[in-house]
Amino acid sequence: MMVLKSSMDDLPAEALDQVIDRTDGVPLFVEEFTNMLLESGTIERIRNQTAETSGSFAPIEADPAATAEAESCFQEAIQIAQQQSSRSMQLRAMMSLAALWHGQGRTQEAHMMLQMLYITFTEGLQTPDLLRARELLASMQ
Repeated sequence: MMVLKSSMDDLPAEALDQVIDRTDGVPLFVEEFTNMLLESGTIERIRNQTAETSGSFAPIEADPAATAEAESCFQEAIQIAQQQSSRSMQLRAMMSLAALWHGQGRTQEAHMMLQMLYITFTEGLQTPDLLRARELLASMQ
């Protein structure tokens, strides 16, 4: 999260507003979306564009190839966690995939996927991962 914060510090306010708008301001979504932007080089392009222009820039568009790669990685992580019967790892991977889908406007699909796993937990409901999952689910309704 510290790398994320330092990476976002010098972005123009317009870019930060777009990130918050596209993620509904949900901290996990902001983190996942920003990580995707960092990995695809989008944040660096915004910085360069802002330095070269009067400060205005085009709307943030994530690299489709990076988005598809991220989705594939999250789905693979979910499958591995299922094979290992690790519901906590499955939950973490599903939260990341849900954040990605939410950013793509696939909120209902993200909510349904996460809800189906979340309701299987009957103990440890106050653990950090389950609290985050509950927060994500509430934000997607």
